[in-house]
Amino acid sequence: MALDIEALIASLESFYSMRGKSVLHVGAGGGQFVEYLKPAGKVVGIDSDPQAIALLNTALERTGMTDRYTVVQSDWLTVAERAEVVYFEFCLHEMADPMAALRHAQTLAPEIMIADHALESKWSWYAGETEKITRSWNAIRQFGIKREASFAAIHRFRDYEELQARLQGPEEPTVTRIQELAGKTNIEIEVPYRLAVV
Repeated sequence: MALDIEALIASLESFYSMRGKSVLHVGAGGGQFVEYLKPAGKVVGIDSDPQAIALLNTALERTGMTDRYTVVQSDWLTVAERAEVVYFEFCLHEMADPMAALRHAQTLAPEIMIADHALESKWSWYAGETEKITRSWNAIRQFGIKREASFAAIHRFRDYEELQARLQGPEEPTVTRIQELAGKTNIEIEVPYRLAVV
């Protein structure tokens, strides 16, 4: 799978500058977009998945950010560290209670920035995440959006098998939803994202 990471980071930077700020980076595991936080001051990355944290540590070493980035394996709701901004990176929709996650963030920082999948995402429909994403954006709207923006990226897959592996296997309804792409190669799926400051 290929994704234009540089374009995504440029979109994040144009929407909200992290320059010099102390940041609680929620859903930090994987480290795909860690360079977005390179201009930040102190960063504490929080993720509960040990495999994702291992990838994050590799990304931090590759980008030379280990000196100002602390990694914490924890459930978000148990974190007590304070910062200038809480940044939810494509993870709020995965949380059991997005509103509780936002309320907790409000106790730790004066600003909250969210990057997540958009409601109209076909990628999210393929992945069976539409309900979770709807619940997440409903919570964000109820919480009160100060500023928001949309952008899109392209997920590229060599073939159907790579797409199927990325969506983690043969669960229904995912297999049924992606069946329309069976046998195809050089698959491109537009993935719309939304950014919000609350």
